[in-house]
Amino acid sequence: MSTNNPQNNSIGQRIRIARKNKGLTQEQLADNAKISKKSLENYEKDLTDPTGKIILDIAKLCDYNPNWLLTGQDPHPNNPKSKTAKTPEGLMTESQKDQMIETQGKLIKNLEAKIEELKGYKSDKKKS
Repeated sequence: MSTNNPQNNSIGQRIRIARKNKGLTQEQLADNAKISKKSLENYEKDLTDPTGKIILDIAKLCDYNPNWLLTGQDPHPNNPKSKTAKTPEGLMTESQKDQMIETQGKLIKNLEAKIEELKGYKSDKKKS
């Protein structure tokens, strides 16, 4: 598996990259994400697609931006130059926290829509 250009990797491959870079086994990540090890194996093998919530959970546990898991873009969420850099919650106002929660909700919807789009793309490729 090549990690040189993550945009060329699948969601499953990026989940595996994030997990390994965090130093977690499949069992450890599955336990922490509250999913079965078999589900995680299936995601990493691209046999099934994770939901938006699972992508967010895995991204948080592995310290990766969920957008990177989905698209391969922005692999360094703690980079201060990144528009999606993490901000410690303790430094946020209540208004900023509310805005972050609203943004995360929108992100989940966008991720789920993108997953459905990718499922259609996979289905179309199989028919070809």
